[in-house]
Amino acid sequence: MKNRFSIAWLCLVILVLGIVSACGGGDEESTTPALTTPGQTTTPVSTTPGQTTAPASTTPTSSTATVDELTELFSKWTGENPVKYDLTVSVTGQPTITGHIWQTRTKQRMEYVMEGEHIVMIYLLNEEIMYMYYPDQNMAMKMVLNTSQMAHGTMEGDMADVLDNHPVIAGTEDYDGKECLVVEFTSDEMSIKLWVWVDTGFPIRTEGTTPDGTLTVMEYTNISFANIPDSVFEIPEGVQIMEM
Repeated sequence: MKNRFSIAWLCLVILVLGIVSACGGGDEESTTPALTTPGQTTTPVSTTPGQTTAPASTTPTSSTATVDELTELFSKWTGENPVKYDLTVSVTGQPTITGHIWQTRTKQRMEYVMEGEHIVMIYLLNEEIMYMYYPDQNMAMKMVLNTSQMAHGTMEGDMADVLDNHPVIAGTEDYDGKECLVVEFTSDEMSIKLWVWVDTGFPIRTEGTTPDGTLTVMEYTNISFANIPDSVFEIPEGVQIMEM
């Protein structure tokens, strides 16, 4: 998780989506976003100024996390199951951005609006290809994807990074109707706080604070682990594709 919570990765999420390799595991209720099919996209959420809602107080049960505790929690998600969710990113002094994300082990899609422009990013990891698709312009750019620079590491690697940073279990909390374990650690001088969904091992909120006080909050909502059609990761027919 070290890379996933770095400033560089957060910028990547906002601008292109490296992604969430992290945790997860059961189905949520019917509030999941509609799937995209060829020639059709979901309605993205525009960037709007403001901060996200702060979570409720954490039950104070602070203790140093053990290897067994976190291993058991993260093992609930192997990374093999598809997942879709909304990701909201807010940074101190910057507009809030919400993206709709679909992800499998080898494919990722994110939709968002940046400065009024509807943008779709599609990553085909096995093929090392990335598409930047502009539905309003009916055009897309095809680029070579350097997968070694993407934050889509294995669950085992993520777990090792957290354990290497001497995490502390700050307590438990009911957040967004889900029982969460609150984990705190420091990585690359950034103080990290995670709200990890106990039933699934999926992190539904992260906070990262830099030494200069900049706060970055990432919230995961409308989470579902249902199957995702391959068509979600395809550029619709008739779209002009430019190879870069």
